[in-house]
Amino acid sequence: MRVGRRGFSLLEVAIIIAVIVLLFSLMMAAASSARAQSRCVTCMSNMRQISEAAFAYAEANGGKVYPCDCLLAQVALPDANQAADIPALTAFTGDRRVFHCVDDPRDGCRSYSINDHVGGTYPTMKHVSDIQLITNAATTFLFIEETPPATRNGFTGGFVVLPYPSERWADAPSVVHPRGTCLSFADGHCEFWQWVDPRTAKLSPFIQYPRTQDNPDLVRLQRASAGGPIPPQH
Repeated sequence: MRVGRRGFSLLEVAIIIAVIVLLFSLMMAAASSARAQSRCVTCMSNMRQISEAAFAYAEANGGKVYPCDCLLAQVALPDANQAADIPALTAFTGDRRVFHCVDDPRDGCRSYSINDHVGGTYPTMKHVSDIQLITNAATTFLFIEETPPATRNGFTGGFVVLPYPSERWADAPSVVHPRGTCLSFADGHCEFWQWVDPRTAKLSPFIQYPRTQDNPDLVRLQRASAGGPIPPQH
């Protein structure tokens, strides 16, 4: 006696479709996350090469660090004639493309800025001009992704972090990666920092010195800038 095969009910079909959609969504999310992580790794590789170039520049110049761009660029007045790389460092990297993050939507722009503490001239700020004078190299950032306006070269001056306990931002970190920013440090290593305060990702380069009270992200950058007193750990 042959037993006929029972077809699926509408409820069972709906459940199967829902499971397939869920699995597909999870696979797409995992793939998207993997791509984002890969692009973040590429960004940090760029920064590592630029940092190595900065060390090579210092070695070739008696220990002097590469000076940040002109003061006008540092205080958010972009120079349309600035290059999309740092030619003096490109001489050591051999590739100007490493100055652009793959997630930076602007075309032909430099994505990374030098810590103003290292070779900058921002008024009333503490600076170093010799690579040997950088204290706590492992915790002092050297380059950071910066948020410029959507012009060709944007703000490519030094990245200024007003010292603690200021609650104002002089420059804004770029948040083109998922909820975070890549930084390189004066000992050569790189890190990806995920920001915890939603206000950090919303900072606009068109608003000068925005204030975000009790922002732990700003305090974290103040601790890493070495441009003023080290704020207490909380």
